[in-house]
Amino acid sequence: MDCEGAPRDLGRDQAEAVGPAVRAAASGSAFRGLGDRLGALDPASRRWLRDVRRHFPHQGEWIDGLARAAGVPDLALARAMRAALIADPDAIVLAARVADGVRVARTAAPEALVRRSRPEGRFESVDLGAAVLTSPWIGVNEGGLGVAVVAAVAADGACAASGALLARDCLERFDSVESALAWCLGRPAAPGTSIALADAAGGLVGVALESRGRRVLRGEGGVLVLARAGSDVASLQKAFASGALDADGFDAALTRALGDAGADRAARLDPSSRSLRPSRDAAPLRAGVAGD
Repeated sequence: MDCEGAPRDLGRDQAEAVGPAVRAAASGSAFRGLGDRLGALDPASRRWLRDVRRHFPHQGEWIDGLARAAGVPDLALARAMRAALIADPDAIVLAARVADGVRVARTAAPEALVRRSRPEGRFESVDLGAAVLTSPWIGVNEGGLGVAVVAAVAADGACAASGALLARDCLERFDSVESALAWCLGRPAAPGTSIALADAAGGLVGVALESRGRRVLRGEGGVLVLARAGSDVASLQKAFASGALDADGFDAALTRALGDAGADRAARLDPSSRSLRPSRDAAPLRAGVAGD
């Protein structure tokens, strides 16, 4: 899927590429659809969409373009997006410093699709995410910034918009961990998301959006593990060797942590080469490389 141009153009391109999947995700009864158009139903989705437009205006316009081009009510699309954000309960992000920089991996999300985004006046990126979402699960931009996200049910807060949407903001705007971290710590978003940030200079940090505020995660021994509450993070952490790994060592650590099948399906990114591999067997895609 290729999306290019101004925000509404990005949405129209997405609808052209995956319109049937978007319509299926946003489908509902005739009564529900009428209620969506009147704004009378689902106050949670209405508040979510309001806060996306307020605090993530670029993605708000992208959503408007996607809804219009796909022929679905914007509230039906918002409801589908909210569901997609939490549809991957076993999601795990594993990141580590290796001999030549940083590697990041995320377990395969359900029905994830590869997208190349070329937003007007911002960084190009390649990423992996759900057909109905504007923001990815994992991606890297042409400036060498990589992001990966684990999202859970958002807790109540002043802002209803999911913190997972910060991944798109970071890919479009920044080329370093420091600048992306400042954005993630300062922007309004709902609690319940953890984000890994890595860059071509070897920077690696995580951010947990919690009910009481934002927590910066530095990892242990050069390893960062993000997962939903209830996952055995300690065991995953131990599965990675301490100290510097080479690329093969990172893949071996993934296999220890996720098993053969999980490691084969996991997406991997390398900020130094601006590349994303959707799975072990897939060819790497590079941001900023025409025709790749």
